[in-house]
Amino acid sequence: MTAAGPTRAVRRAVWVRDDGSCQWCGYGCAEGVGDLQHRRARGSGGSSAIDTNLAGNLVLMHRECHTRVESHRDEALFRGFNVRQGVTSSRVPLQCHRGFWWLLNDEGGKACIAEGLAHEYLALFGMLPGAIS
Repeated sequence: MTAAGPTRAVRRAVWVRDDGSCQWCGYGCAEGVGDLQHRRARGSGGSSAIDTNLAGNLVLMHRECHTRVESHRDEALFRGFNVRQGVTSSRVPLQCHRGFWWLLNDEGGKACIAEGLAHEYLALFGMLPGAIS
């Protein structure tokens, strides 16, 4: 089931959680049109992880923003749009377009956390600028 991608229910939960908006730029996405970014990539063994297609590993984005994330790895890693292999995505904060930091859970919910705590989590997982290998 993991290789098949997220279920329709997970896709809907992510769309609702993200308010139908691209979390990178903030502009709206028509339902079913926005891309779901896998925060921890499916490649390099990521597709076998049980949480690959759960809501905590997915974020709604425009295709153009998705392309930007893929080509600006340092910024995407620091903002939690990319997560290192071996790290549980739901433990890595995500900085949305408004500057708020969120922890996304696998059921489609989110909790706002303070920026200082977000930076502590990022440091713990080696995702602060300068820690990129």
